[in-house]
Amino acid sequence: MKRTAAILLALVMALSLIACTGSSDPKSSDPNLGLYEATTMEYMGFSVGVSDLFEQGFSIELKANGKCVLNADGKTANGKWTLDGRDFTVKGGGLDCTGTLENGVILLQYDDDVTITLVNGSYRAPTAVPTAQTEKQTEPAKTDPIEPNQQTEAGQQGAQTVSESNEFWITEYEANGMKYEGDALKTTGLDQTYLRLNDDHTGYLMMMGDGFEIGWDEKNLTIAGVPMYSYEYLDADTIRLSMYETILFTLKRKAGESSAQQGAPAATEAPRATEAPAAEAAGNGAPYGSSDGVIARAKLAGLYRWLNSMDSDFWKVISFNEVSNAAGKLGCDTKKNDGETASATWSDGDRGIMTVTFRNRDTGWSVSSIAVSGVPSSEYSTADLSGFPVYGSGAPAGSSPVASVTLKGKVGFSGPEVAVTAKVPTVNWTAIERSRAVRYASTPNPDNAAYASSYLSVEFYESLEKINFYLDSFTNLTELEGRTIGGIPMAGRSYSNIGMDWIEYYGELSEGVWVSVKLTGVDFTAGTETEAIVNSLSFSLVK
Repeated sequence: MKRTAAILLALVMALSLIACTGSSDPKSSDPNLGLYEATTMEYMGFSVGVSDLFEQGFSIELKANGKCVLNADGKTANGKWTLDGRDFTVKGGGLDCTGTLENGVILLQYDDDVTITLVNGSYRAPTAVPTAQTEKQTEPAKTDPIEPNQQTEAGQQGAQTVSESNEFWITEYEANGMKYEGDALKTTGLDQTYLRLNDDHTGYLMMMGDGFEIGWDEKNLTIAGVPMYSYEYLDADTIRLSMYETILFTLKRKAGESSAQQGAPAATEAPRATEAPAAEAAGNGAPYGSSDGVIARAKLAGLYRWLNSMDSDFWKVISFNEVSNAAGKLGCDTKKNDGETASATWSDGDRGIMTVTFRNRDTGWSVSSIAVSGVPSSEYSTADLSGFPVYGSGAPAGSSPVASVTLKGKVGFSGPEVAVTAKVPTVNWTAIERSRAVRYASTPNPDNAAYASSYLSVEFYESLEKINFYLDSFTNLTELEGRTIGGIPMAGRSYSNIGMDWIEYYGELSEGVWVSVKLTGVDFTAGTETEAIVNSLSFSLVK
């Protein structure tokens, strides 16, 4: 995108000015050393394709003694880096960036509003002694890659083996409106793309000759602990892999055991004790019960929407009993409790199936991941949630105490500052200050506020043209009734962009100072905490 390149021109120029220092690279046991390749870029909350800005990619290779090599669009230069705890810096020439480095992932900030995620696909975490504060299974175990033609030995009782039925091979690739299949996949080199999902939630992804060890849940594939792809089952043997919902891979299960043969409860399994009411079924909160898990189709769609629409941090406080109560029936156990994870399913008695996996955390059993098949998004995205409990942004206003919080943001790169004051609930909400925005994140974990998927953001611009910069990229654009926020009459609209749904109100505070209030992933219906925050907003120019 030419316009994106123009916006980030300063970053490109800075990279081109990095001073070369030249150095040797003695061996080091530092696990952070290695090649980090840019996977995603974000500007002011909008996703920017790495290849749109750098056709040949952008990477940083961390070397010993605080030295590094940067590669921007095929041009290399040397620089320096430091790490203090998880606080990361890289400097050289015109580039001076800060961020974080943890578990093989760099989150790099440039001028506060550009965030670049770089991943070291070869990262190996050092062996650590678990502590009481550490989640029992925070990262999937790393295993050596198993090549697609490697055969596993059969008949070893209790051994963890990989069945060929766990492998999915590409049948179709779609990007930018173009589809590739058959011989076209070979021409592009995509025909060697495959995905393997091991039973222990590890796996391997091969894509165009590059292999990555992965972790997975029923929603995302992670590389070095970072969610890189989302996926869904189109049917029992077909997976659609998605990056930003614009790049799609369709993969089919490799010939072997059918999904019905692996892991499904035996049809002749003897029933357990008569089902108890959901709230009394499992005192320890772990999945348990003799239910068949069959509920009404509308309830199944609502159950998925209920969990899928909230920030995943809230899952960590939702138990099996609470999910069962929300569904109105116990789920059917699909995996024996191994002390770490256990799963349960609900279905409509036909093709619609939802699986919820629970993890045994320090605070007890709670939701870890969800997956649904046989229920189209058009159905669950509009499902009725009136009978489901409320978590996070949909909580009624006044559910928790509020505190008046004042933060500041700058208009553009060199404009005036605007102070924003809001009454923010002290539970499940966190306010954070960014260079040209103030964000209110709906999450029970303040440490994750910067990365929460449910939030409202107050942003500042020099003109209406700046607010509408990405207007051509919006889909499902709908004009909304305007409203007055903080004394400013604002126009309203809703739209989809970068795979996310947005509500936006925008208006002029004073000459050359425009305010945009944007919401995504939050419940903005009347009487909610979200609406109360918006209604409490006030703005003033900082002298």
